[in-house]
Amino acid sequence: MSELTKEGLSLLLERLGTGRANPATEYQDLRLRLYRYFVWKGCPRLKADNLADTTIDRVASKLEQGVEVRSIRAYSCEVARFVFLEFLRADMEEAAGNELPDVFVYPNNPSALDERLPCLKKCLNETVRDGDEKRMILDYYGDDDGQKLKVRRKRLAKQFNVSVNALKVRACRLRMRLEKCVLNCIREGSA
Repeated sequence: MSELTKEGLSLLLERLGTGRANPATEYQDLRLRLYRYFVWKGCPRLKADNLADTTIDRVASKLEQGVEVRSIRAYSCEVARFVFLEFLRADMEEAAGNELPDVFVYPNNPSALDERLPCLKKCLNETVRDGDEKRMILDYYGDDDGQKLKVRRKRLAKQFNVSVNALKVRACRLRMRLEKCVLNCIREGSA
């Protein structure tokens, strides 16, 4: 993780001030745009604030390293995209308890599948209490109803008024919660 240095900040302000208004005003405008981007992507406001700072720090660090940047704004957007992906990965690892669950695939032997289905039903009722979330997770991972997966998920995203990426993140988080619950249920042997 790179921290903003005096030299990096000077280079960034110098690049922001070329041909336009006050560099400090341009800096604030860039920071606000990054903050709004992260909020729009679904980050909590405090996290969005930190992610905007992280993005600016990285851009300034790259300028300090001598990386050729044509457009600071465009480059900042690209860096913000990667910062957001890192945030999602860390968020998912945290949600999973920093441990990867046991392999959760459809087993080859039917008796193991029979063992999981009652646990899945139990966990679906216990873990996913919101009816909309339950419908969403079942539709997201549901059987193929003749529609292509991409088309079905686009329709589902539109139905829940979110982007396809936001839908993927929600579904992944719910699935991790369900997997953890099902594995605990199977270990306890209580369905």
